Amino acid sequence: MLHDAPKRPPRQAQPGEFLFEFQRQRDGAPIRCELRNHGEYGWEAQFLERDGELFYAHGKFVSRAHAMRWAEAERAVIETGVD
Repeated sequence: MLHDAPKRPPRQAQPGEFLFEFQRQRDGAPIRCELRNHGEYGWEAQFLERDGELFYAHGKFVSRAHAMRWAEAERAVIETGVD
């Protein structure tokens, strides 16, 4: 690597597949869930806060269906704040 070599442009995040959105009960914050397919690395479910910041995620699901089931179960926990 040369110190004067051209730099790569910053990586641009690709939007995920919208799954659902809800309001967190404790503070009314909108939470959005998206699924992302990482090819050979599997599926990931991401929960994003109102500003698009990552709140919570889990990945390496072997199928979209597995990621969706996990996301629905986690929604109940996040939405009500009850474990």
